Amino acid sequence: MSDEPKPGFGGRRLHLKLAEIASEIKSVPKNGRNTFHKYDQVTEADLIEAVRSKLTARNIVRMPSVREITTRPGDESKASTVTTVMMDFTFIDADTGETLVASWAGTGADAGDKGLYKAYTGALKYFLMKAFQVPT
Repeated sequence: MSDEPKPGFGGRRLHLKLAEIASEIKSVPKNGRNTFHKYDQVTEADLIEAVRSKLTARNIVRMPSVREITTRPGDESKASTVTTVMMDFTFIDADTGETLVASWAGTGADAGDKGLYKAYTGALKYFLMKAFQVPT
C-alpha cells in the first residue's frame, strides 16, 4: 500500500494537521446577538479568526466552491425566497499538496438579494464549527 496522497481523500499529514487544529480550539464566544429571535450566537468573523490563524500557521488553505444553488418561495407575507447552496470546502496542505474535500449545505431566506449570501455564510460557519468540533 502506498503512502501517496489521493486527491479528494486527504493524506496522513493533512489529517494530522487538521486534528491538531481541532484539539487546539477550546471554544468561540457568542459575541453576536440575534435581536429578532433573542439569542446570542457565534459570529462568522469570530469563528473564522479562531480557525484561520491555526490553518495558516500550518500552511493549510481552505478553498470554498459552490456546487449547486436552488431557490424556492419562502414566507408569502414577506415575499421572501429561500436559497440553498451546496458547497465543497477543499483543504490544501501547501507543504505536501495533499487535499481533502468536504461537502456541506447552507440555507438562507431573504426578501431581497441577500439569500445566497446568507446561505453561503451559514454553510461556512456551521461547516467550520462541526468540522473542528468547536464548542460554543
